[in-house]
Amino acid sequence: MSRYDAFVRQALAAITEAKGETAADMRRALVEGRCDQVPAALKPYAEKVARRAWEITDADADALRARGYTEDQIFEATASAAMGAAVMRLNKAMAVLREGRA
Repeated sequence: MSRYDAFVRQALAAITEAKGETAADMRRALVEGRCDQVPAALKPYAEKVARRAWEITDADADALRARGYTEDQIFEATASAAMGAAVMRLNKAMAVLREGRA
């Protein structure tokens, strides 16, 4: 257990359990990195947010809007994928520290 556990749980709950424009199941899948369980139009974007966020441009959001996604849906998908990636990285870093390899 780390000092971050309570914060991470609260943040994840805010993203996955709150009322939103996207389905909670889809937000949960994005947080958990299960991009194969999101709509095909959203999958490349979600993977890009999670793995190469620095490459996201306005064109990515424009492409989603052109496919019918609203600003709120894009925001929720972005927050979900980004939070999932952040938690994964935090967990890996904490594991390294616990193992004394740092």
